[in-house]
Amino acid sequence: SASISLASVSSTSVLAQQTTTTKKPEDKPTTTTHRPTTTTHKAKPTDDSNDDDNDDDNSGSGKTYTGDGTFYSTGLNACGTYDKDSDFIAAASHALFDSFPGANGNSNENPICNKRVRACRQGQCCTVRITDRCAGCSWGDLDFSPSAFKQMASFDVGRFHDLEWEFI
Repeated sequence: SASISLASVSSTSVLAQQTTTTKKPEDKPTTTTHRPTTTTHKAKPTDDSNDDDNDDDNSGSGKTYTGDGTFYSTGLNACGTYDKDSDFIAAASHALFDSFPGANGNSNENPICNKRVRACRQGQCCTVRITDRCAGCSWGDLDFSPSAFKQMASFDVGRFHDLEWEFI
């Protein structure tokens, strides 16, 4: 007999499981399970500007990114150096970090490392260096050191949704 069950794994993945039970000549049941997985990925937002210069790389200064701002405790970063909470640094989203032009899979060699960014929220701005990769961030989000975050919001806020930033 064969049965198919469908279970939601996450908001972007669906796991279909098919189980087949057969009997061997010795009458002992054998179960084989096949689990094909289908995953969909959220597309990167497109640049809203009407420029026709085909500037698809992620490094162009002048392009404004929007997203959420959060903060985290610093330490060893994805670029292979150590940060302190008093440093003005930020972690870029995993999607941006991993797709940055010249990225080769070795995060210590990623060209995004130490790029300067001007980040603003409600007129409060600061300049930070990108030194880390944020696995929990969406495209356009930045995860700041406590010192940098404090320039734009109170720690009580925790997360703000009106972040605008660009490479400088």
